[in-house]
Amino acid sequence: MSKWITLAGEGEPSLETSRWITLAGEGEPSLETSRWITLAGEGEPSLETSRWITLAGEGEPSLETSRWITLAGEGEPSLETSRWITLAGEGEPSLETSRWITLAGEGEPSLETSRWITLAGEGEPSLETSRWITLAGEGEPSLETSRWITLAGEGEPSLETSRWITLAGEGEPSLETSRWITLAGENGPSNEPSDAKMTRVGIAQKTTPPLPFLSCIL
Repeated sequence: MSKWITLAGEGEPSLETSRWITLAGEGEPSLETSRWITLAGEGEPSLETSRWITLAGEGEPSLETSRWITLAGEGEPSLETSRWITLAGEGEPSLETSRWITLAGEGEPSLETSRWITLAGEGEPSLETSRWITLAGEGEPSLETSRWITLAGEGEPSLETSRWITLAGEGEPSLETSRWITLAGENGPSNEPSDAKMTRVGIAQKTTPPLPFLSCIL
């Protein structure tokens, strides 16, 4: 799968591996592989092929076809595949599809649904699903559920489980597990099961029940 998560900073986790790569500058991840391409400059290699694509300017050739796409702006669609390129700015890739989501601004469409989520701030794509979690502000809707999670503060409920995770500092929660990855500095993501997984019993007093009425706003 083309799982990956871009978490903004100097060093970021690669995709589908536990390797650590440095994203200082314009570099963005390719998709469906753990390869990375750097899009800073006038001309850079395409992804997964040896073709060359020039990303400077308003309109440039696509890769793998003769179609012409406009690369000016924050995020642009990939072509004919689930691959895509990030053109330096706010855009981030959707996962496992060729759809694009532009994260510039306060509210943007989610991926693969028609729901609207607020991605300004700390929001990042989840991995292994097309769900998004919005980390900006005090409380934001989760996606694909009607649960409301508050990510501000020291300890907050995880998503889709009753596990409790600590969001203080640079760390952000992994998804679909209770694993914790630290994004401060050059430390890589945890890729082993967490020794600190909390049981439902241990956190029963901390978890926040879902708010079913929020489904109507999603």
